[in-house]
Amino acid sequence: MQPRRAVWLDRIALGGCVAIALFFALTQDPAAHYDDAYITYRYARNLANGQGFVYNSGEAVLGTTAPLYGLLLALIHKLGVDIPLASHWLGAVGWAACTLLVAQIARIAQDRVVALPAAALVSFSPLFLQSLGMETSLTIALALGAVYLYLSGGTLVAFFVAALATWMRPDSALVALVLGGAYIAGNRKLPWREGLIFVVTLLPWLLYAQFTYGTILPNSLHAKAGQGLNPFLGGSEFGTFVDGLADLAVRLYSISKLYVLAVPLGIVGLADAIRRRPRWIIVLAWVALYIASYALIGVLPFPWYYLPVWPAIVLLVASGITALARLFPRKLQARGAGKALVFILSILLVVGQVGALRRLRITEPVPYYRVYRAVGDWLRANTLSDASVAMIEIGIIGYYADRYVVDAMGLVSPDVTEHLYSWEQTLRYALAHYWPDCAIALQSTAWDVIRGDTWFQEAYAPVAEFPEMGANSRNTTVYQRLPGFPVRDFALRRSYNLSARDAIGLSAVKLQTETLTSGTTLHAQIAWSAKGRVDRDYEVLLDLVNAQDGQRWPLAEGRPMHGGNPTFLWRPGEVVTDDYSLSMPNDLSQGVYSLEVRLLDVEGKELVGFVDSEGHAVPHVAIGPLWVGPNEPPTYEIDNRLTADLAESIEFLGFDLTSSTFTAGEPVSLALYWRARELIYEDYTVFVHVVDGENRLVTQQDSIPLQGRLPTSLWLPGIAVRDEYLVALPSDLPPGEYSIVMGLYRSDTGERLAIRSSMGQVSEGALSLARIKVR
Repeated sequence: MQPRRAVWLDRIALGGCVAIALFFALTQDPAAHYDDAYITYRYARNLANGQGFVYNSGEAVLGTTAPLYGLLLALIHKLGVDIPLASHWLGAVGWAACTLLVAQIARIAQDRVVALPAAALVSFSPLFLQSLGMETSLTIALALGAVYLYLSGGTLVAFFVAALATWMRPDSALVALVLGGAYIAGNRKLPWREGLIFVVTLLPWLLYAQFTYGTILPNSLHAKAGQGLNPFLGGSEFGTFVDGLADLAVRLYSISKLYVLAVPLGIVGLADAIRRRPRWIIVLAWVALYIASYALIGVLPFPWYYLPVWPAIVLLVASGITALARLFPRKLQARGAGKALVFILSILLVVGQVGALRRLRITEPVPYYRVYRAVGDWLRANTLSDASVAMIEIGIIGYYADRYVVDAMGLVSPDVTEHLYSWEQTLRYALAHYWPDCAIALQSTAWDVIRGDTWFQEAYAPVAEFPEMGANSRNTTVYQRLPGFPVRDFALRRSYNLSARDAIGLSAVKLQTETLTSGTTLHAQIAWSAKGRVDRDYEVLLDLVNAQDGQRWPLAEGRPMHGGNPTFLWRPGEVVTDDYSLSMPNDLSQGVYSLEVRLLDVEGKELVGFVDSEGHAVPHVAIGPLWVGPNEPPTYEIDNRLTADLAESIEFLGFDLTSSTFTAGEPVSLALYWRARELIYEDYTVFVHVVDGENRLVTQQDSIPLQGRLPTSLWLPGIAVRDEYLVALPSDLPPGEYSIVMGLYRSDTGERLAIRSSMGQVSEGALSLARIKVR
């Protein structure tokens, strides 16, 4: 065969590969794009419409990893072209360009036989088909273009194109890194001019990003980094990036068994590349760095992340094919045996890919696209233009709804990004922090748990349902926030300046009402803050306490913000607004109550006390009074009125004594009446002593009021407390007269409180109540 004819046949074959790539790309329905693609589409549309390169209008957050792609789409959209369609065409162009560039890289690296099989494997690749609509194929084309230009001797232009690839997608900086390493290895000097070209090309975007968003790194990178290593953020369900490589191989093999040929051929190609060191080994170095970087970052195995790996694979497989062909003796080579083997193996692999392409090619909108598009259109037609919507998948719905999006995955909502721990927890945070006007619930996600919660059902109601048809279908439900939620009109407010373990601050507790009714809901709000780094997990305990007898009902126990904002995620200085919907018991009797706030160290299983600004311990924090029935303090018929003041904050009102005569061994039944003049921040212990005529102790009972049920720090100002005691007299107590004295002392030190009687007399911490006779 004459050389010129061979060249033309080679060009025709390569052109056929390009045509095949374009055919499969342009016959694929644009409605098959990944949901993530529409995030960049919305950035592009907002830019084209004069709202800036933002996702939510007026909110500068860099939530796309493809800024140059977004700018390119915006320019095309200004010409009147639909953005999803434009992106589809750009993906097709990128696919075709990759087909050409892989061949050209093999040729310029003096591996002409490798070129055509490699191009064919790219043009028939199902990975490129599935990634249409994303920036990936165009980014890879720029990266391969940079490699081709470098191998052609155009190093300055190569670094310029590498900068464009990095602007298209930041991970393409690895291409520049590899080219720089190759330059140093080949020239024994640093590529100063090339590096300057790279930096100058990127500098406009870097400066814009820094001044506009405050960072050059996409927020989506922060959101996705580490997810594959976190079992609560998809790691246990989807695995890591490296796991995804194995899963991809299994899926391709399940589509076509002929893919099994790629494994031994790739191994042979790698061995051959190591031995001969073709110049296209630069591509292998780039892809190796790419895989290592993504594995280190710990991203989830999203399918489009694996497309950059494909050029290296096809070069290795094609190299393996040609390496086997070279094993034939010269006589067989002269008869075309080697070329026949290349042709046969290439055809077998291509046939396997054709089967995959036919199975994966989509010529009509996919079911989830239909549903998401319908949800977006519904939101646009049925909500106000400034409505906020929380959702897990923000691409298609967010693009067509054109409403403010609260991203429960954190890609465009930085505050959510900083509170990522698990899917369910993060979704709870997004709802409890933003209280969006609408929420889009997807079946078979964390929504299955949350929409059954009482607080959510109370605040949101389903208004539209969108069933998805087909296998593995799931329903999508639109919830709308009901009027009056979240509750922000509070009748009872208490301000505090308390802290727990120098890390958590408590500044306010607010209650919607002071009047309680059995079986109803009490809305409460607690204002917390992080005074420093919080490295432990605390739960909030809320109890309803009867302010008269100390009976308590647990109302809530859990992490703040309905479990959405665990304390170990709090940032120093963060203010946390913690809303509660508390179901009241069905058996509340008339009287006065308080709401007690406590903190539980989950790991240590211990309650954590508060201290005030001066470092004094505050054992209990209770807000009240809360009334069941008339808002009137309870009154008691006190048999023996005897008033006295203790520590200026407690008023003793008197006592009841069942009898004045007892027998030895008989218990003395006594009731004491107290009233707090103001909030008490200490827990005092009551002592009741029986003493003889010489003031010697005969028997006693010491106790926190109401047998520990109602410590003094839970007493409400102005509310009388009846405190009962049974003091057992010794069975061998001699007959005679004895005195009952009582008082209060500090539980931690034993120091008694001074007592001032109504006559102005001050005792040394004991008040004599009555004399009794023992027979």
